[in-house]
Amino acid sequence: MSHKKVESKTQLKRDQVASYLEELAKSLRAGKLLIQCDEDYVYLAPTDVLDLELEASQKKNREKVSLELSWSLEPAVKPEPALQISSKEPKPAPVEAKPKAAPEAKPAAAAAHK
Repeated sequence: MSHKKVESKTQLKRDQVASYLEELAKSLRAGKLLIQCDEDYVYLAPTDVLDLELEASQKKNREKVSLELSWSLEPAVKPEPALQISSKEPKPAPVEAKPKAAPEAKPAAAAAHK
């Protein structure tokens, strides 16, 4: 997949920014997101699970909200649970064979007295 990127930094009125955010929310719900600036564009397909990073800060003469959304196009590999539903009784787990004990050796002194 080729790398595409669109960036835009501008100053807008609050209502214009709210309109962009509403369109972003609508596009996320639809699972289709087109970001375009002039001739450059990125078409994204958000999955059902997204990572959200949200940061808000205040400084002397400036306030800021940062929002970052990301998602993986590859599903997370999760092991399937060992869930079984049945009307049958479970089969017993195989029992491991225990190694046979070696016969005890008689002490040399006891063997000599016989």
